[in-house]
Amino acid sequence: MVKGKPILSDNESHTGKYSLEVQGSLSFTISPAVACKGDRGSHGNTPTGTYGKPANDSVCLECIGGFAPDANKKYIFSCWVKVNNPQPIISCSDATVDITCNGSASVSLKSEGPVIEGWQRVMGTFTTSSNNSVSFNLKQGNAATFFDDLRIFPADGNMVSYVYDDVNLRLTYSLDENNYFTKNEYNNRGELRRIKKETEKGIVTIKEVNSSLVKH
Repeated sequence: MVKGKPILSDNESHTGKYSLEVQGSLSFTISPAVACKGDRGSHGNTPTGTYGKPANDSVCLECIGGFAPDANKKYIFSCWVKVNNPQPIISCSDATVDITCNGSASVSLKSEGPVIEGWQRVMGTFTTSSNNSVSFNLKQGNAATFFDDLRIFPADGNMVSYVYDDVNLRLTYSLDENNYFTKNEYNNRGELRRIKKETEKGIVTIKEVNSSLVKH
């Protein structure tokens, strides 16, 4: 369930070409009733088929699986936020992410740490209740706000993400366990030209390749 108007923007992005622009607030809820777990059907609790496909569930016949939080489990939420402010950005902490588990007291997360080319990371934990429905409310800062690279995963696990170009399908970014990216840049021939790494001190080039053809 989504409340608010999600805007997919190509004006700003932390990785890839797009980010989620929030004007005012945007909330969404994740619960077992709408998050299919492949062969567990649309409610995520009763196995109905094999090989990842439900036996008699028309809603999920083409489903390849999704995310549904487990009850009474600790999770890590992470994303990057940028406030569209013409002045030099010192902090984006006026933008917040509120997380509520089944109506219980919410956890309010703000960005912290270094601002890297206008982007600042939001990171924190929350614990689901016995009814494992979780609501997220993204609130803009003092201007239009962009959210990118949202990730939710168990606190006792780890996560690495990959971003591919939607036209040529080349790997353009990978995001490590701390949601910092490594960027691959290519030349016109599709050859890897440069590798950049996002760090707490900024974005640095860690590898550069030059090649040429010998004329005979």
